Amino acid sequence: MTVKELLDSVDKIELLDVLYELYPDQKENDLGYKQAILEMLDLTPNEEKTTCRVVIDHVYQEYDYPGAEADDYITIYGIDPQAEEDEFGRSGEDITWAIEYRPWTEWLAMDYECATDDKRAKTPIQHMAHILFEMTWVGYTQKEVSDQFDEIVESKNDLDKLLEEKGHDQAVADGDLIPMDDLIERMKDVLNED
Repeated sequence: MTVKELLDSVDKIELLDVLYELYPDQKENDLGYKQAILEMLDLTPNEEKTTCRVVIDHVYQEYDYPGAEADDYITIYGIDPQAEEDEFGRSGEDITWAIEYRPWTEWLAMDYECATDDKRAKTPIQHMAHILFEMTWVGYTQKEVSDQFDEIVESKNDLDKLLEEKGHDQAVADGDLIPMDDLIERMKDVLNED
């Protein structure tokens, strides 16, 4: 079943109720979710653009440091069986993709699967609620999502230009870049101020 078929099959009012049950803090974005659903219902899935499928999964991760709480949540990612080998020697089913910046016309064309038996992802309407949450992670319209993606690409291009013009060491010396070790130390200092 595609995401579009799933969306068409669920009651939209109940979908919002389930979304807010799963993500209570999202109720304040009710108008955004209604706008997103209306836009999605008018879109035609672009089946030529993707071989990716949406996967609903469960994450539970404990951390081994004082005061740390375990992560326990439902996640959404993409898997593209036709993905070429990456720099780590993974390909196809072995690579998971962050797909929140993909156009909604691609999302709607994707098949979906649920890879967990977690009680928060048992029913089709729960599946759609989790997918809707992920699709709107960066915006409640396709334009907002596209604008966010364009901003990331522009920042990457600016960084490439900076590195080409100055080189890494000079950019750090000029304060244009912060080495990761320095950033981690700054973060530790901020966290320890409490």
